[in-house]
Amino acid sequence: MPQFYVVKGIGGGFDGLVVEGAALKDLPPTVQVLKLIDRDSIVGDRNISLPIPPGALTIGLEFLDPIDDPGIREFAATNPFGKLLLEGRMDCGDLQVVYAQYENTLGVVVTDIVAKKTVLSQYFSKDFDKVKAVIEDVLKNSQAVDDLVFKLRELKEAENNG
Repeated sequence: MPQFYVVKGIGGGFDGLVVEGAALKDLPPTVQVLKLIDRDSIVGDRNISLPIPPGALTIGLEFLDPIDDPGIREFAATNPFGKLLLEGRMDCGDLQVVYAQYENTLGVVVTDIVAKKTVLSQYFSKDFDKVKAVIEDVLKNSQAVDDLVFKLRELKEAENNG
């Protein structure tokens, strides 16, 4: 069964490469290289690897550090924002405000419908009810894009500075 090693101390571009190989019972101990893998280079969803014909390359065990299979990786499947709690949309004149509230974040996007452009896209991590109240208040009392953008940026500044 093949083992995996990281090359160290050879230099010349070999150091840091992963070797898939089989240990030989030679004196001094060596590993028959079956494949070289570059963990720092990715093509598509895979690391670049170079198969080596059996018997073509051996490396002394003193130049190799054993590691676990580099193909086995664990990735977190959790959303850093947390679970989606609610989504909302408010339209007022030329403005459309869409928001999504998660456990840890409130995302707000303000769009000028006539100009077909995003005016503001901002994430908040505190005072979600206050942010939604400001949006509702500005949309009810003013249809100016600048007023809403100014108040949301003011809230974000307050959030950032405590």
